[in-house]
Amino acid sequence: MSSPSPIATAETRSTYHVLIWTGVLVLALIQVFVSFRGLDSAAGMDQAQIARELARGNGFSTRFIRPMALQQATSAGKQPNFSLLPDTSQPPVQPLLWAPAFKAMQSKWSFEDKKRTYPLDRVIACFGVTWLLISLVLIHGIAKRLFDLNIAAFTVLTLALCHPLWQMAVGGSSRALLMLLVVLFFHRFQEALRRDHTGERIGAALVFQLIVLGGIIALTHWMGVWLVAGLVVAWWFCLPSSRAGAYVLLVLIIGCISSWGARNLMVGGDPMGMFKANLLSILTPLPAAVHLRDLSGTLPSAFFGTLINRINHNFADLLSNLYLLLMGSLPAMLAVVSLVHRFRNPVVNSMRNAVFITWAAVIVGSVILGGQTDKIGDEQIHTALVPLLTAFGLATLAVLWARLRTDRRTVWTDFGYAFVIVFISAWPMASGLYYGIVEGLFAKDKLINWPPYMPDATGLLNKLVNEDELVVTDQPWAVAWYADRTAIWLPKTKEQFQVLKKEAAAQQRPIVGMLLSPMSTLDEHVHTAFTGNYAPWADVILRSPVLGLGVDLGENMKDAQLFRRPIPLGGMTLPDGRLVPLLTYFSDEDRSARISPPSAKKNSGK
Repeated sequence: MSSPSPIATAETRSTYHVLIWTGVLVLALIQVFVSFRGLDSAAGMDQAQIARELARGNGFSTRFIRPMALQQATSAGKQPNFSLLPDTSQPPVQPLLWAPAFKAMQSKWSFEDKKRTYPLDRVIACFGVTWLLISLVLIHGIAKRLFDLNIAAFTVLTLALCHPLWQMAVGGSSRALLMLLVVLFFHRFQEALRRDHTGERIGAALVFQLIVLGGIIALTHWMGVWLVAGLVVAWWFCLPSSRAGAYVLLVLIIGCISSWGARNLMVGGDPMGMFKANLLSILTPLPAAVHLRDLSGTLPSAFFGTLINRINHNFADLLSNLYLLLMGSLPAMLAVVSLVHRFRNPVVNSMRNAVFITWAAVIVGSVILGGQTDKIGDEQIHTALVPLLTAFGLATLAVLWARLRTDRRTVWTDFGYAFVIVFISAWPMASGLYYGIVEGLFAKDKLINWPPYMPDATGLLNKLVNEDELVVTDQPWAVAWYADRTAIWLPKTKEQFQVLKKEAAAQQRPIVGMLLSPMSTLDEHVHTAFTGNYAPWADVILRSPVLGLGVDLGENMKDAQLFRRPIPLGGMTLPDGRLVPLLTYFSDEDRSARISPPSAKKNSGK
């Protein structure tokens, strides 16, 4: 697209590309083996413990018990097993990919002494980084064919220096795999566009590849359905000679979703499974997490005004958080400018239209279901299109920069726009990379994402709780993954907890403790404990941090008599040296002898 600079000879360009890819590989090794802090994705941990059950031969089962799942099974006349439930929450593709690796590393399922990083967390990080590296290779090929080698190189460099992308890759989220699948889809879609514009026959094999990839995308992330809907529309508009393939893809997606719904109905009692909570959150003021913790099964009143307000609020959130949603890639934000430019190559124009049609569908899904400002971002799939948007953003900037070019050819006049864009996008990583490397080298295998996760401390529940016993917690995904114990999400009300307690005891699966984590115990304002999602449990939740002041509120609380033995597992240190417990296990009896005395773990993450 842009003519090569006379300074940049073929030999120097080759050297630059070798340096770029070498740097990318070095960054990948640093993220996995030096500065790695463990998983930070709740959905990733949930999928990981499902993959471990697959490796055990238990099928798509979960140790993460949602009260809504129990209610659905009971309403359908089924007897839910309190030790292991069929999962109706997570999509199947990523757990299926992880399960063979987990089976091969069965000896690493338990924690190693003196290490705070769970071995399988690093395995998951290797998968995520692999997906990211392959995505970079594919987007390099796409950008090279659409534009030129320079745009391709700067696209890879910009993406490789976007720190949020690496965080996503090592955090366990299925969005890394989703991004790979979307880039691969557009890699093949670009070839179909090229054949269509040159008069060649597209071929059944290429159409089949696109259809299969679309089906896998829909089963990788439930929000991926919006992506596939956009891909179907893009196919219909941008590839008119092969519209039959778009119809086949649409039928396939409907078939895949219907089949999984039928499976959910058979094993869980409701075709929508846990996704029903997301739908309820659209029409009610309560978030999906509260519906998932509700055992009553009573459908709250739906308000059309709530839907309108939710959509307006979500759209405002999307606009204000666009930079973060696009992983800090400035060219991806500027890609929208390409819509007002007509490229000389008609394939480029068709490809751009397809990308933006797909992104429009993703935006519609995000505006309806929301979640732009959640801390982890598992529901945000804008990431899947970031590589493509980055390439188009850089190409558009190259066109605009060329119009400012003078007769004097220098590296700056040719690539100044790219230097500025790469510098801005890379600044967050550059400013923290040195510190991350030094910290990783001096605290090897001891870095964690604290708060809210402390894998080694949570893993102690494997010793504190027997296999036939249960715990209730505000962090059940972490307990199920790190402790390999069945955990019930803290019910919506204390009355519902009493119901669960009786039902579990009837199955000889007693609830013997409660684990409270920073998910509920750490907040900026004290009053949030009385007004937030865990408001009915405010007195119990405040019991944990107040222990650091030498006071046990449980002595005067009737609800605390069931779990009267607090075992602080981790917290934050006050200036006077006292530990404020933020991760505390409240046991039915004194079980501290089962573990070594927990050390005072500070909030430094070391």
